[in-house]
Amino acid sequence: MRRLLAVGILFLVACGPAVPDGASGQEIYEISCSRCHGDDLVGTRLAPGLGLESEFVDKDDAYATQTITRGRGSMPSFERALSEEEIQRVLGFIRDQQ
Repeated sequence: MRRLLAVGILFLVACGPAVPDGASGQEIYEISCSRCHGDDLVGTRLAPGLGLESEFVDKDDAYATQTITRGRGSMPSFERALSEEEIQRVLGFIRDQQ
């Protein structure tokens, strides 16, 4: 039952509100990422943090781009939700915050 609930939550996150055209990396993060990774990149029960104290800080941009695009572990794919340019904008925002 817990697994089913987790899958349902991830589905809702991946299919959440659409990102407006021209959204900044921060706006994309707030719409698409913050529910799981936290408003301040510290993580939540649903997903790990992405800030300076995280393992993500040591991952290169190709790894990060592939993770956002295709998903990894319990993280859903955002390939259909975000364009390549939007993925690069949100990754730029995350890197700036680190």
